[in-house]
Amino acid sequence: MKAQWSYDLAQNSFPLPHEAFELGLEQGALLVYVYLVYHKSLKHSPAKLSCAIVSKAVGLCEKTVRRHLRTLANSDFIRMECVGKSFSYTLCPIRNNVKKRRDVDLFSTHEGGLSA
Repeated sequence: MKAQWSYDLAQNSFPLPHEAFELGLEQGALLVYVYLVYHKSLKHSPAKLSCAIVSKAVGLCEKTVRRHLRTLANSDFIRMECVGKSFSYTLCPIRNNVKKRRDVDLFSTHEGGLSA
């Protein structure tokens, strides 16, 4: 199944994978991720964003937005390239993160995990 990152003018909506809520992101990182998905879905969106733009859109300070962007990049939710105060990003498929999270959950609920 291929994700389509496009804005639906008729329904005033954009797609967001359900699994985004299963991945254990803190609320600020999830909010920034949702904004990036929204931004990517707009056909007229600029190629680059700034932390100031994201900050204003999600209501978080720029320093917090930068921290959440690093979290998303380090967790393979996005690939990001910084150029001065701007950055460009690519949304990564989240299926691998979902699988890892489910495997960790399954392992931790199993009686003590593996025995030595």
